[in-house]
Amino acid sequence: MKKIGLFIIGILISTSVFGQYKVTSCGFTSYKNMDLDAYSSTVLCGEYEGIYTQRRNEQTLNYIDAILNQIGLYRNFDILGCSTIDNAFATHIVEIATGAVYRFIIYDDLLFDEVTDKTKSDWGVFAILAHELGHHLNGHVIRGGGSQPDKELQADEFAGFALAKAGGDLNAAKAAFRAIMSEAGSTTHPPLNERLVALDKGWQRGMTGFQQAGAQKPLTAEQVLLANIKAVGGEAAIKKIKYMQQIKNVNYTSYLSQDGGFKARQELTFYKPNSYYLYTDQGDRTGQMVYMGQRIFRPQTSGEWTEDKVFSMRPVSTQANDVSYIEEYAMLVNNPPMKMGTKTIEGKEFYTIELPEETVLNEKFNQLKTIRKIRYYDSGTYLLSMVHTIETSSMGTNNYSTYYSDYRNTNGVLFPYKVEMVSEINGKKSAYSVTTFDKIITDVQLLPMNFIQLMRNLEVSGRSF
Repeated sequence: MKKIGLFIIGILISTSVFGQYKVTSCGFTSYKNMDLDAYSSTVLCGEYEGIYTQRRNEQTLNYIDAILNQIGLYRNFDILGCSTIDNAFATHIVEIATGAVYRFIIYDDLLFDEVTDKTKSDWGVFAILAHELGHHLNGHVIRGGGSQPDKELQADEFAGFALAKAGGDLNAAKAAFRAIMSEAGSTTHPPLNERLVALDKGWQRGMTGFQQAGAQKPLTAEQVLLANIKAVGGEAAIKKIKYMQQIKNVNYTSYLSQDGGFKARQELTFYKPNSYYLYTDQGDRTGQMVYMGQRIFRPQTSGEWTEDKVFSMRPVSTQANDVSYIEEYAMLVNNPPMKMGTKTIEGKEFYTIELPEETVLNEKFNQLKTIRKIRYYDSGTYLLSMVHTIETSSMGTNNYSTYYSDYRNTNGVLFPYKVEMVSEINGKKSAYSVTTFDKIITDVQLLPMNFIQLMRNLEVSGRSF
């Protein structure tokens, strides 16, 4: 397998962190959920009945990054080697006090040695890692509840897809599955024969690729996404986008607050799809912040950047828009369960895609919220026209309708240069905003080094390990 350059951010070190943490995991053959008062890398491995090791870290990261390079997505987790756990886990950790989120793939180096020996290939280990990667990209561990048969089959299908994209050995992957998995299955994991079918299904999807234009009259959500990917520029152009900068003007009107809203000019410089530096100029005042996953950092008068504990609290989305700048592409790669339909609005037909309902928890207020999203695509151009979001909690129902227009070609990919949003709370209009873009830049090969260093430092310090 071709070795790629190693880019490690925030590898766990053995310093303890004190607080209350919820840990949920989807494992290859079993799952584990727990609460911790304090942990370190060694303690966490101990909870999985393993021993902390870094013996295969470099090789494991190479495998993972090889998968992501083939499909053009970003890594949104780190890894942790734990010998003798006889498993691999996609693990999600939430710090209750701050809402901070940490994601890992936890693996057994001895198990990987055994798989390599039995299959006489690296592709068995590759498939196991791709399976756990599929759990993270599809938000399975965020939803909680541990492993479930439908989650496992979706992760197996992703493993087959990634294997095909990387030119891997399907037979070696099947041999690894047979060597580890139960033929009968369990209440949490499907039987071996179903998992091999899912692996095959993903392999076929990966071999077919995204070159199809979509049906003349799409019959499935996937066909709508295929048509959208082609309409905005195609897979090859999308996979090249590793950097983005946006210069935009925001006009926000609030119908519920006394200040009535604001106007601002903003500059966003992205480090990854879910990490960016934001500079805001509102005329009489300016501001800076870094958004990193679910965490917000702001500069102090001393020049030090510290986390904003209040505004970092937010529900965690299960969708994979933090791994690609083009959400349709992430959806097409991850292949979550989707409902496709049609709707006519003011005489114009749209194709609709309803995403799986999300149940999220705001840890600070101990409040559950369900989120439903329906995406609307122009039946003539296949461009995204609107996203309707419905949030329901004990506080009531919020509706957000976001409209996309004025698409322009930016380095081979079409982006909307105008975004409007209408917000309603319990049926009453609460806000309206319109954002227009002066520039969207994606053709810069390297970010400024001082910006890169700032983001790397915050990413490492944000993990607090």
